[in-house]
Amino acid sequence: MRNGRRQVSFLAGEVDVGFAAEAASLVQTANWGPCLSLPSKDWGDELKKLDDRFHFDGSMITFSGLSTAVESGSKEVTRLEEPHLEQIDIQGWDNAAEFARRSAGFGIVAEGKVLSYAISNFDLSDSIEVAVWTSPDHLRKHFAYKSASALMRFCRESDIAPQWTSWSGNTAACSLARSLGFTREIAHDWAFVKPIIQA
Repeated sequence: MRNGRRQVSFLAGEVDVGFAAEAASLVQTANWGPCLSLPSKDWGDELKKLDDRFHFDGSMITFSGLSTAVESGSKEVTRLEEPHLEQIDIQGWDNAAEFARRSAGFGIVAEGKVLSYAISNFDLSDSIEVAVWTSPDHLRKHFAYKSASALMRFCRESDIAPQWTSWSGNTAACSLARSLGFTREIAHDWAFVKPIIQA
């Protein structure tokens, strides 16, 4: 999967350790970002020996297989436009206009301010990765659920398969994913490619 600037975000699948190490060298930058999904404990153990290239940061769950039930929409939720998108963290995009043209997001907006959102940080295609956020001042108001439900409805109507990845210890995020109707869960580990240290 690649972000809007066509930089590698992560590699997934079972490959040999030599390939993973070489791939890490190719995508390594001065910043944190590129990472690998590790579906196998054995593979992870082998990569942990390459601690000069990878940082292991815990267990995650990827949710997929959204059920066919369609939520009735909430009048509070709106499709995010450029003025809204300029307020939020849209990673990997040059500007809000580019995101609005090539991706999608829905949120709760009050007096022009985005209080909660569910977006895809990647181009719309046959599948997307979902990112959700709610302002700390507006937690426990079901805003994340309403925003994400609108994005899930959009995905169903557009024949897009959403995926949701969360740290396994983030019980609120995992519970939200399950309540939205995802039917498959895959546990895996993340290995982040360590940044290049500038001398």
